[in-house]
Amino acid sequence: MWLNLDDKEIAIIKFALASAIGDGPAVDHGAAIIAKIQANEAENPLDAAYRNAVETNDELEVDDDAIVSLGADPGAWVHAWVWVTNEQIGITDIDDADRGDANNCRTCGEKYDPYGDGYDGECPDCADKTYAKEFPEEAE
Repeated sequence: MWLNLDDKEIAIIKFALASAIGDGPAVDHGAAIIAKIQANEAENPLDAAYRNAVETNDELEVDDDAIVSLGADPGAWVHAWVWVTNEQIGITDIDDADRGDANNCRTCGEKYDPYGDGYDGECPDCADKTYAKEFPEEAE
């Protein structure tokens, strides 16, 4: 999962994680997440050059703050946006209400109440299953 967070949002998350760390499994998870955030905050001086080297067009775009990941071979992977049409995935006629927007679960596609117990674009059932996979020690 990729989240585009600004500096203030990152600071809030780091503060919340540091404040919540106590005893038990949350210590390892929280510390690991904070370390991951801190490791990604320091940008390699070459990141901008890698981003600028991507030949963009109407169907391929790179954000100014796109993620750059150095590879084992000389070079780097650059996070980019690639446009995919509905036709390319076999959809020729689609109603905006059925596009998988806010009211459709991103996992199973079922409609759900966006003000209910769903989380991160998933209906309640799929969100529970995702949580159980990500944190098996905490799942009931």
